[in-house]
Amino acid sequence: MSTKTECRSITSVVVPSILENLGVVGRSLSRDFRSGNHSRIVATAINPMGYSDWREFFRDYQAISLLKKYPGLNLNVDKRQVALDKFLKSEQTCTASNLRLLTLIRNPRMFAIAERAKSIIRRILGDFSWDVALKYCDFGPGSNVGVSRKHSHLCKKIGNLNPTVTGDCLPLLNAYLRFDPHLGDVINDLVVVKGSKITTVPKDAKCDRVIAIEPLWNMFFQKGIGGMIRKRLKVIGIDLDNGQTKNQSLARKGSLTGSLSTIDLASASDTISLSLVELLLPSDWLLQWRS
Repeated sequence: MSTKTECRSITSVVVPSILENLGVVGRSLSRDFRSGNHSRIVATAINPMGYSDWREFFRDYQAISLLKKYPGLNLNVDKRQVALDKFLKSEQTCTASNLRLLTLIRNPRMFAIAERAKSIIRRILGDFSWDVALKYCDFGPGSNVGVSRKHSHLCKKIGNLNPTVTGDCLPLLNAYLRFDPHLGDVINDLVVVKGSKITTVPKDAKCDRVIAIEPLWNMFFQKGIGGMIRKRLKVIGIDLDNGQTKNQSLARKGSLTGSLSTIDLASASDTISLSLVELLLPSDWLLQWRS
């Protein structure tokens, strides 16, 4: 028996017993799990407003969350295709947003609001400088176009003889090679590619997640720009590197007092349209983003 089969065999026994101890919803899900009614499991939802006791909500929410990412559910759906369809729908939404913003910006009042927003962003980000961004440049831990995850160790990336880069980013890489001539000793032939590679990775029982695998050197410079943005945001109290503790504290305060709430938007990052970025990002930052 394979390890994967053994794990599923154990899960078929352990999961129902855990669910049995997680309240009414848990017992219902346990029966569905045992009977193979997996589509009903992922369709189960709860409304927090229907509870007067947080402990009951906690048990029911735990029961639903337990199976949310279990890969052994048989739903007879192509999770990869579901993810791609969702991504394409987001692209259509972005197209509509681009057209809507182009119309709105012709309104003097809306244009003034956009300019004020841009000035706030400018005040936070400051001027763009590669002298500052360069210290944050890095290859990142994952795969890249032309570099599999199996060969994603830093030494494999630095020593890659045929690294990938887009045509727009190529002038930036050539400038960097003049800055660090020793790097040219380990680079043989650059491979110019059209852009990133779209693929999917596991997310939950109903749908995969769409990700973009970036060309090797594009990612290097993107990490530099991202690091600079994180540094500037930290100055005004937004710590994207170590902000989890603060977020947990605020979430606890919100649950106790009702004075704060969180929002989780579907496809939030996928629906940031091109026109919105062009409208709000300062010109010197926009120039780097385009490369």
